[in-house]
Amino acid sequence: MLDYILVRRRDRQDVLLTRAMRGAECWSDHRMVRTSVRLQIRPPVHKRKPKKRLNVRACSSPETQAELQIAIQQKLSCIPEIDLSTVSNLTTLTDNWQAFSNCLLEASSESLKFTHRKHQDWFDDNNVAIQ
Repeated sequence: MLDYILVRRRDRQDVLLTRAMRGAECWSDHRMVRTSVRLQIRPPVHKRKPKKRLNVRACSSPETQAELQIAIQQKLSCIPEIDLSTVSNLTTLTDNWQAFSNCLLEASSESLKFTHRKHQDWFDDNNVAIQ
């Protein structure tokens, strides 16, 4: 057999039928090869940006802890106090919770900052061991 159909290993299951056609003489040792393939078009995969993560290791220093406490107090002082006994509407509670969580997130992002993930350059560090 001289002629082949090339298919990726993961797509091999999608090949239904392969035949060598006789009678296509063109003074060659080759024959025309025909294959039937079940094609499934997959939607494109979009890369997502990595989530920002707070640098919680910065909380180990007392200066950062004090700065975070001050920032939280300042942010929470901007929110008006609400009497929970008079609140019966679920949307009001949801709005209050959203405002509270936003204040905490803003205060922590200002004082703690976000982590920057870097790829570890293992090759340069282990160059001597690799050689």
